Amino acid sequence: MTEQEYNEQLKKIDDEFMAAKKRYADAKRELNTEFVLSKNPYKVGDIVKDLDNRIIRITEISVKYSTLRKKYISVYTGILLTKNLTPQTPERLVEANYVKNLITPKD
Repeated sequence: MTEQEYNEQLKKIDDEFMAAKKRYADAKRELNTEFVLSKNPYKVGDIVKDLDNRIIRITEISVKYSTLRKKYISVYTGILLTKNLTPQTPERLVEANYVKNLITPKD
């Protein structure tokens, strides 16, 4: 075996390893996302209060890794509402990582 053949085979092994490592990371991220979303008690359209006492109507739910909590968590994006549950003017989108409670509008 020549040095060039050795280097070509080594590169092929390294490339295969990196591809497998990426497939593993992608599969793990997908599984974590699926798990977090399956345990999420809120849905798009819910009105919630976050830890900063902001009232938010959820428009999107995503998942991110929290380095503080060392796990994946739900991230809620939504429209900031006033105390009477109408959108603030001008309308603002905000993100909340932690929700205190669900608010049920009074009919």
